[in-house]
Amino acid sequence: MKFTLIQVFRGIAAMLVVMHHLIANSKNHLNYIPYSNFFNFGFVGVDFFFVLSGFIITHVHFDDLKSQGINSWNFFKKRFIRIYPIYWIIAVVFLLIYLISTPQFMIDAGLTMDLTSPPVIKLLIESFLLLPNPDIRLVGVAWTLSYEMLFYIVFGICISYGFRFSKVAGAVWVVLILLYTFANTPGGIYMDFFFNILILEFLMGCLVAYFICNQVAFSWKFAFPILLILFVLLQQTMHINGLVFFRDIVTVTLMGLFFSLITYLAVRFDQANPSYKFPAFLVLIGDASYSIYLSHNMLLSGLTRTFALLNPGGEGKAFLPLVATLIFLITVLSGVFLHLFVEKKLLRFFNQKFFAKKVRVESRIAVRD
Repeated sequence: MKFTLIQVFRGIAAMLVVMHHLIANSKNHLNYIPYSNFFNFGFVGVDFFFVLSGFIITHVHFDDLKSQGINSWNFFKKRFIRIYPIYWIIAVVFLLIYLISTPQFMIDAGLTMDLTSPPVIKLLIESFLLLPNPDIRLVGVAWTLSYEMLFYIVFGICISYGFRFSKVAGAVWVVLILLYTFANTPGGIYMDFFFNILILEFLMGCLVAYFICNQVAFSWKFAFPILLILFVLLQQTMHINGLVFFRDIVTVTLMGLFFSLITYLAVRFDQANPSYKFPAFLVLIGDASYSIYLSHNMLLSGLTRTFALLNPGGEGKAFLPLVATLIFLITVLSGVFLHLFVEKKLLRFFNQKFFAKKVRVESRIAVRD
């Protein structure tokens, strides 16, 4: 079944992140905050993505989990194909840009783009392999992909060992995350990474898929009041300082529950209304959400810097609301074109190369599959 509303939500999550970074780039380069800073909460698009990823992967591969002893090699190949090729293209573009002009985050770290420098080589290796690095990255948004890959690795192991192992592994992971969080003892980069509270959002998405696959039903009349309560609680617990958002265990749990319930309701809506047609452009943006996510910061930075250079005296301040909107639209549309003419072709090429037989069409919701 095609869960079209899930695709629409993927597009909305991507556009929220774009809006959040549009505010940052516009503030830095144009001295202007668009939309009265309304979309400063756009960072929640990342949390929504994590819940949706947990749901999508679990729903698509639920039968694999329940069939013990399946070789997970094909799963890992598909995950690799879905994440790395288009990411590496974007990373190379960033590298070329940084070779021309050293970015501020490297200057702040006392680095220059010297390809013979050990710290720079380390940065490039960690960036291209999506290894955890809490400090600096070649592609800023790639920190989220490191968590995606961690989730995929653990999920692939679960496929190999079966459903009972998966349930135990998930429960143990949750317990260890909570213990590590409340212990509040520094454990190093990899401990902080593997037991990060953000993993809970993936696992909540997995739980939603479990409920859907087992046809566990919740009454709509209870769901919406719960959503409202969660929303009010989030308003009280979110710690936002300008464009900086501080995630703690309470906020992440509430956001995970909030987006998990939205995901559940979206799937139930699709199941109850299989013939409902959403606007095609929203579905397309959902399909292109990964390309939009990877490319948007580079485009936002380039476009806002370009306008600032073309308007050095600031005479066009009256047009900044329109300029900001146009930059947003150009960024989203560029991501769509990247998806249609690069990402999809890469996927087709590597699927044909790595899979001798035709790859099973699993579901339209599996955007990263």
